[in-house]
Amino acid sequence: MAAAASGPTVSVPPLAARIARRPAAAVFLLLAVSLAGRATAQDLPEWVIDPGASEVAFDFVLDGKPDGGVFRAFSGSGEFDAAHPEAATLAISIDTASVDLGNAIVNAFATSAEGFDSANHPEAVYRLTGLEPTGGDGYLARGVVTIKGRQQALETPITLGIGPNAARAEGRFEVDRTRFGLGVGPFSSLIDLEPMVGVHFVLNARRVR
Repeated sequence: MAAAASGPTVSVPPLAARIARRPAAAVFLLLAVSLAGRATAQDLPEWVIDPGASEVAFDFVLDGKPDGGVFRAFSGSGEFDAAHPEAATLAISIDTASVDLGNAIVNAFATSAEGFDSANHPEAVYRLTGLEPTGGDGYLARGVVTIKGRQQALETPITLGIGPNAARAEGRFEVDRTRFGLGVGPFSSLIDLEPMVGVHFVLNARRVR
């Protein structure tokens, strides 16, 4: 009787062979890799914004003249490592009722339903979605701002200085207020308010981890 022909010999790496014989080992290995990835993210330095040393201001044109205001209350935190800017995170929450335009009557309008509608939308939120180095201390920050439940993606050139325990970010962007329903309504028709609003921010943060 002729001997059965043997197939080609397949070389199996020792580690792969051991894992193949032990399914539980494969599960353990995948879990270990997953946890290692999470640990790397958790090791990023964490920063908390110091509101007392920071500013979020805005400017606009009213009746043909430049004007502006600030937000008195905001908070935020994030993670950033200059060696891994692509992993950066940041979330900023602004108390819309803290808007200050230098006049109590104007402030009341700004927080009304025609403005920020602070009673129903107490916070405006910005979340960073990406950070791209542009040279030196320059970065392009990509994020999403939410105002009155409406969102808009933003790309903002910023400068970012990082020390051992302190960081400072500064930048400016423009938004069309009408996209968020700001200054839109019966009373707003009585004033001449340009649609574009510039937002300028200086954020100083301290390292907490």
